[in-house]
Amino acid sequence: MPGFLPSQSVSEYFVAAAQDRLVYPGILQCISITGFSVGGLIGAHVSPGATGEELRKTFEILRSGGGKNFDVWYVVGNFTKHFQYTKVEWWKTSRKIKSALRDNLSKNAKYWAFNTSTIEGSDSGFGINVIAMHTASGVQFSYAKTVGSKKQNQPQPSHSISSLLDLAAI
Repeated sequence: MPGFLPSQSVSEYFVAAAQDRLVYPGILQCISITGFSVGGLIGAHVSPGATGEELRKTFEILRSGGGKNFDVWYVVGNFTKHFQYTKVEWWKTSRKIKSALRDNLSKNAKYWAFNTSTIEGSDSGFGINVIAMHTASGVQFSYAKTVGSKKQNQPQPSHSISSLLDLAAI
């Protein structure tokens, strides 16, 4: 998106936009929400500790960044742990998340998902870094194991995430 940085890191409880790449560090119990447009990406890093009001504010920020006009969204994260720990009733299943996204972003968008709980090492330590790369036809996802805190974190080999499913299928 013109005027935005090529790449951004999206920390827990934050929303960001970038032309080419969003990195969601330390996805352990969190989920990432990434919107795609031909001009770039917008995304949020959602903690299972987020309150209903914080989730509503997240949607408000995504909408103010043009989220209602994005026709493809991706939800990637550890659904198993996220659903176990979230206290927000309307955010406890993939169907409820899809409904909330439709109600708050775009009713006609396509929603895709990937549950990272099956990735080795994603449920321990500092989790994984989820990387969203803008392509001509959508978003290509990969991940790298998080090693240590942000200050100690060194680049790790990344692995492709290729089996996205319809959000309701998770």
